[in-house]
Amino acid sequence: LYVCYRHFLHTYPKYATLPGPTKHIGVSYHRIPNSVRFKLYYPTSADNVKQSNSQTPKTYFKDMQTAQSLNKNIGIPSFLTQALNDLQHAWYPLPCFENAPIAISDNSDDKYPLLLFSHGNSANFDMYSQICCALASYGLTVAILDHTDHSALYTKSYDNLKCIYYEGGSVLDSNGKKYKPKPWTAKHDVEDYGNRRLKRIRVPEFIAFYRYLTRDIASITDDAALLNVLKVTDLDNLILGGQSFGGVTSWLASQHIVSELDDAAHRVKCLLLLDPWFGCMDKKELQQLQWSTPALILSSDQWRQEKPYWMELTQIVMKNGVDADWE
Repeated sequence: LYVCYRHFLHTYPKYATLPGPTKHIGVSYHRIPNSVRFKLYYPTSADNVKQSNSQTPKTYFKDMQTAQSLNKNIGIPSFLTQALNDLQHAWYPLPCFENAPIAISDNSDDKYPLLLFSHGNSANFDMYSQICCALASYGLTVAILDHTDHSALYTKSYDNLKCIYYEGGSVLDSNGKKYKPKPWTAKHDVEDYGNRRLKRIRVPEFIAFYRYLTRDIASITDDAALLNVLKVTDLDNLILGGQSFGGVTSWLASQHIVSELDDAAHRVKCLLLLDPWFGCMDKKELQQLQWSTPALILSSDQWRQEKPYWMELTQIVMKNGVDADWE
C-alpha cells in the first residue's frame, strides 16, 4: 500500500502541457469589495517569472477546507484529498506562477481579451486551474469567481464567513417551511437551484463581477496587481462563460448584461458554455427566452448519452438563439 501511495503522489495529478503559444501563466487572487473573491490567470514570461522570483502554488486549493469538503460531500478519502492538495512534493506542479507580472507586448495596442468564468455545482474557482491556464496560454486574461450560493465546495465571504457546499435537498412548502421531497425531481431543481440560487444569488454575483472588471481602471486604487493586469486587457473584447451550473449562470447573466448595461452589447463578443445545465430552469420559460449573443456550446458525450432531458433543454435554448446551428 505504501508503494502504491508513493507512486500515486509521483504520478498524479499530471497536468497537460499548455496547448497555446504562451508557456508561462501567472495567477493572482482578488476580491470585489464587500462581495465575492476571484482569480486571474494571464500570460507571463520566463523572464518575468525569474525576475519576480514567482513560484508555482504550494497547494492546489486556496483553502484546506475545500479538500475537507471533497471528503465530506463527495466521498473522496481524506488521505487522497490531502495528497492532491500538497503540491510541494508533487512531481508535476500547477502550470502557473503566483503573482508573476503580466507579459506586455512591445505594441501598446496589443491587449488580451477577457474571459469571465463561472464555476459549476460542487466545485469552486480552484477546480478549473487546468482549463483557465490552457485558455490563458492562447493569449487571454481569464477571471473566475467563487459563488456564495453554497454550490462551491468552499469559499469565504467578504466578512470572512465560511460558505460550505450543500447539495439541493430542501424546498419550501406552502407554509414557508423547508422540507426534503422524495423523490427529488426536475421541478425541485428549478425551485432550489434555479429560483433560489441561480436567479437570486449567482446571476447577480456574475453581473457584479462584470461591472467590477469593466469599470474605469482609473478608479482602481487599492489593488495594484489587478490594475497592472487590466491595463493590458482589452475590456471591449469580452467573453462570458462557465461550466455546468456556471454555464447557465453566465448565459442568463449575459442577457441582463447585454440588454441593460451601457456599452455591453458591443463589449460582449461571445459566450463559452461547457455542458451548460439548463435543467435548473423551467422548460416553458426557456421556450420563451430569445437571445442573440454568439455562443459556442459544448456538450460532452456523457451528457448527451445520460441526460436526455437536459439535452432537450439545451436544444430548446439553441433553437431560440439567432442563426443557431446544432451538430
